[in-house]
Amino acid sequence: MTVYPLLSVLFILAFSLLIAELLSEKTKLNRPLSYLIIGFIISEILTRNGIDVYLRADNFSAIVFQGLLPLILFEMTLSLVRPSKKELFKCSGLAVYMLLIFVPFASVLVYFLMGQSDYFPPIAAVITIAVIAAIEPACSQLNAAAGRINAKIRAQIETETLISDAIAAVLFSLALMIAQGTLLAESVGMEIVTSLLKLTLGGLFAGISCGYLAVTIKPFFTSNTSSLLLSLTLTYASYFIAESLIGASGVVAVLAAGVIYRLKMNKQKSFRPLKTSWHSIGYYADAWLFLLLGMTFTLDMFSERWLAMLIIVFALLLGRIVAGLSGYYLFKPYAGAVLAKPMLNGIIFGNYSGALAIALVFSLPEQLSYWWTIQAMVFGVVFYALLIQLPLFNYLNRKLK
Repeated sequence: MTVYPLLSVLFILAFSLLIAELLSEKTKLNRPLSYLIIGFIISEILTRNGIDVYLRADNFSAIVFQGLLPLILFEMTLSLVRPSKKELFKCSGLAVYMLLIFVPFASVLVYFLMGQSDYFPPIAAVITIAVIAAIEPACSQLNAAAGRINAKIRAQIETETLISDAIAAVLFSLALMIAQGTLLAESVGMEIVTSLLKLTLGGLFAGISCGYLAVTIKPFFTSNTSSLLLSLTLTYASYFIAESLIGASGVVAVLAAGVIYRLKMNKQKSFRPLKTSWHSIGYYADAWLFLLLGMTFTLDMFSERWLAMLIIVFALLLGRIVAGLSGYYLFKPYAGAVLAKPMLNGIIFGNYSGALAIALVFSLPEQLSYWWTIQAMVFGVVFYALLIQLPLFNYLNRKLK
C-alpha cells in the first residue's frame, strides 16, 4: 500500500480541527484551549501507537514562524479599531511605557527567583520575558469576547498589542543574538544600536514600501479573489524581504504593511469582503497554531519544570500589575469616557501570550542549554492565560460594565 505522509498529516490536522471546534461548541471552553487539548490528545494517541505524524517542536519554526504567524499578524492589523489621534497617542505612550517597565522588572524577578545563574543566566531571563511580552488581544479571533468589549477599550488593547508585538520581536532577536554569541553583550555601543536600528527600521522600510506598492497596484485587481491574493502576496513578501534580504524583523514588516494597507484601503468597497476573507484566514491560522502547540506539549514539562512555570506566571502577573497600574494613572487613557475599572481590567488582563509568543519560543535554537526550560515556561504562561486570565478578563468585563 502506498504511504502518503503529507496527506496523512493534513487529514489528522483537519480531523483535529473539527473535533476541537465541536468540543468548544458543546462545552463552552474557550477555543484556544479546546484546540490545545485536542492537539495533545491526538498526539498522545498517535505516538503511543507508534504513528509518526512528522510534527515535532524542532521542525515547527518554519511552519509556525514563516507560515502561520504572518497570516495572524496581518489579519490583526486589518481588524484594528481605530482610536482618535489624541487617544492613539495616549495608547501608544502607554504601550511603550508598560514594556519599558515590564521587561526589566520581570526579567530581574525571574532571574533571581530561578536562582541558577550557571544554568539560567540573565540573558535567558531576558529572552523569556521578551517572548511573553509578545501578546495577543483578548478580542482576538479564537475568543468570543470581541462583541462584548467597549470599542474604546478594544482600541486600547489592540493598539498596545500592535506596539508590544513589534518591540518584543525586536528585543527577542537582539537577546537571541547575544545568547548565541553573534552580538557581544559587552559591546553596549554602536554594534547593539546598529543591530537595533537594522531590525526595527529595516522592518519598517520593508513593510511600508510593500504596503504602498500594494496600494498603488491595487486598482489593477478588481475582483475579490485577486484582491485577496494581492494581500496574501503582500503579507509574505514583506516578511520575506525583511527577514531574508534585509536581515530585519519580519514581524515589524508585516505589522507595518498591514497598517498601511488598512489605512489606505479602509474606505474602499472591496475592503469589507477582503476583511471578511481575512477573518477566516486568521481564525484558522490561529487555530492551527494552538493545535500544533498541543501536539508538542508533554507532561514532562509540568513534572520537571512546574516551579519554573509558577515563577514566570508570578513575574508576568506582578509585572503587568506594576506596569499597568502606574501606566494607567500616568497616561489616563480615555479619561472621562470609560470607567476606570473596565479600563484597568483591559490593561492588566486584556492581553495574553498567544500566537507570537508561541512562534518565538518555537524558533529557539536547541543549541541553547536552557531552550527547553524557556519553552516549558512559555507553555505554562499560555495555559495560565487560557485557564485563568481570559475567563477572569471576560468575567470582570461583564461585571464592571
